[in-house]
Amino acid sequence: MQYLHLEVSNSIYDGKSKRVTSLYEDRNQKPVEIFYEFDSVLPWSDNTLLDGHMFAVLLYASALGKPLKVHGALSHTTVRNMEELLSIWCMWQPEIYKKIEILPDRIENSRKTPSKEKAISAFSGGVDSIFTALRNTRILTENTHYPLQSILMVHGFDVDMYNNNDFTKLTQRMQPILDDLNLELRTIRTNSRELKIQNWEDSHGLEIAACLHMYSDEFDLHQVRKIKINTDGQIKELGRIVKYARKNKIDDPWVLLLEQRLYGIEPAKKLSRQNGDLVKRILKTILKALNIDEPVKRIWRQTKRTFFDI
Repeated sequence: MQYLHLEVSNSIYDGKSKRVTSLYEDRNQKPVEIFYEFDSVLPWSDNTLLDGHMFAVLLYASALGKPLKVHGALSHTTVRNMEELLSIWCMWQPEIYKKIEILPDRIENSRKTPSKEKAISAFSGGVDSIFTALRNTRILTENTHYPLQSILMVHGFDVDMYNNNDFTKLTQRMQPILDDLNLELRTIRTNSRELKIQNWEDSHGLEIAACLHMYSDEFDLHQVRKIKINTDGQIKELGRIVKYARKNKIDDPWVLLLEQRLYGIEPAKKLSRQNGDLVKRILKTILKALNIDEPVKRIWRQTKRTFFDI
């Protein structure tokens, strides 16, 4: 039987970690290599869990239909979750994805000694991620919020991996907000999307989760889910986001809206009447908070090149 093999190497250069995930079916062939460049040194040993590296290529392996041999350790929780996750994808798109075995060298217990919890959240600089940060630092009570301490921005997903200038501008624009919320910025640069070995529309959620899992030695909780704004109460909370945009003099006030995803709602051209009304209410709320009296008829969404009429 042929297998797909996964190996991970780690190196340190200029005070920063770099990991490379190598995928190959035969050692004589050139492997597919996915790199992850971190902004600091991350712990690494023979016992480091490779959960994140496996998440990042799961659909690629499933599309090949070959058992995946992971040369390293996976957590018991991840092995269980993968069984269910693969079942869902195979039922949803059976013409593309096949049920495969995940075969790690060993399975580790991922439970940690009880300590003060720490959370890290994926952060794109868009309205959904800012809303998540605000809810877990200023809005929710101590007993209901996640103990968010850091946020992660991935260079190579929304911003092309070769576009250093725009990624730097994005992090600089967001830094005043993060400083005010007392959140630490972490960054990863990766070529995982650039390689195009998977359908990005299918894999992007898993690939974001993969990057978060690479911090599992430090953080107990990871947030990657979309925030769906569907109540008037939540819409009112968006005023806080706008106040931060104004306070920190974000150069483009619509940067919070020009996202591929708007509150987890479908692209504008596919909006139902109900969701379309919801988007209009959200935008009108933000316009009011910005003290913009003159009606704005259309707002351009750059990524989809479509328009919202309000």
